Amino acid sequence: GFASFKRGGEEFAVRRAGVKTGGGRGRYFRYSLRHLGTGTIFKLTGDAQSLDQTPNVITELGSTFLMQCGGIGSAWAEVRNILEALGGYVLWDKLSRVDMCADFACLDMGLLYDLIVNQKLAISRAQSRTCYQQCSHETGLTFGTGVIVLRIYDKAYEVRVKKPDAAKQRLLEQFRWGGPQESAVRVEFQLRRELLKDVLAGNIAQYSRMRGELAAYLTSEWFRIADTPPDRENNNTQRAGIHAAWETVQAGFAAWAGQPVNAIRRGLPKLTKDP
Repeated sequence: GFASFKRGGEEFAVRRAGVKTGGGRGRYFRYSLRHLGTGTIFKLTGDAQSLDQTPNVITELGSTFLMQCGGIGSAWAEVRNILEALGGYVLWDKLSRVDMCADFACLDMGLLYDLIVNQKLAISRAQSRTCYQQCSHETGLTFGTGVIVLRIYDKAYEVRVKKPDAAKQRLLEQFRWGGPQESAVRVEFQLRRELLKDVLAGNIAQYSRMRGELAAYLTSEWFRIADTPPDRENNNTQRAGIHAAWETVQAGFAAWAGQPVNAIRRGLPKLTKDP
């Protein structure tokens, strides 16, 4: 169950039991709070300081909150304000996971599914692929199991049919889709802690500075859709051009993430290949 309280003008719901993170040897967090204004989750150990590199506070920022704030910069500033209302302040931060995503109301999931599955035009560093269908509807694809996981799926279908959520649908229509849509493809790269730590120093400021380079690498080298069948027999896939549908994805990520700064490319290929 939950109880609620107010502190510094902010209202929270608190779980009556703590939570543990990180599996069997993970750290115990005595308190789990949900900020009622933003939906942000705060897990607190109750200690005044962190233990080595294990933080005494973990925050989970939801997609709805990020959309309403307009991005990570404003959202992180709001999180810091909330922590100050609780009587704390941030000494350092590190990222445990980042989901880089862009939505494309102009693309059709069926087309991308056909290009990737039937025509076999995808070029990827991922070693695995999972396909999803529901009632003969191609709903999505997943690539990879390592430090990078790519998901391509019909977000409009998800919030309207698969997991109906009218409130989130309205926000997506307002902030991302430009109005109601029958189909809206989401391309989402999930980046895990090992990659963020080794390549981006693991903190929000470094990620914000380098996300343009990271987005360019993910959409050009880690995964892309070719316009002609790649020459896989001779291990020569570089000659194939980029399909117009994937060029749309590349342009969308570049418009959001910014231009590359050529600062992290050297370490990426070794780190981002599936195990």
